[in-house]
Amino acid sequence: MQKTLLTKLSIIAGLCIIFAIGLGMIGSVIYERQNYAASVVKEIAQQHVNPQEVITPFIIIPTTITPECQITAPETTSKCAPSYLKNEIIFASQTQAIQNLEVSTDTYKRGIYHATSYDGALTFDQRYTFDQAISSYMTLRAKLVTHKAPSTHPPIKITPRPKKPSSTGMQQN
Repeated sequence: MQKTLLTKLSIIAGLCIIFAIGLGMIGSVIYERQNYAASVVKEIAQQHVNPQEVITPFIIIPTTITPECQITAPETTSKCAPSYLKNEIIFASQTQAIQNLEVSTDTYKRGIYHATSYDGALTFDQRYTFDQAISSYMTLRAKLVTHKAPSTHPPIKITPRPKKPSSTGMQQN
């Protein structure tokens, strides 16, 4: 009885090992084909359509910032920081995206694999508020003015020129 039980258990264990090996082989084939299918889709996308992402439209206003010159001492030259470019980015305060639901599809094939490309119209309706951009520009300008070193200008002395009499009796300056 024990001999038949041991034989039955060894047969069941052997079948489990054989099934595990078979499942591993089938799993590796499936994994290989999934990777190949993904590479085919990626290759088709790079060659024909390129994947696209929709990012909401925005406005960029290029501005040139010229900081004010700083005078550190009366007898020295002034230090002027160079001008630099800054892009003011204005996002929409309200956005509505409308998509036309008539989508056309193109199918590209490589062997037993295929990739589908979708093409549809997308329209944006947006409202912009420029108050934020203007206030950020004014804040930046205020920071530039308040962060500069206190300027000390040399005193200006004005001396009048002596008046010379002219032949007509009028005086010239």
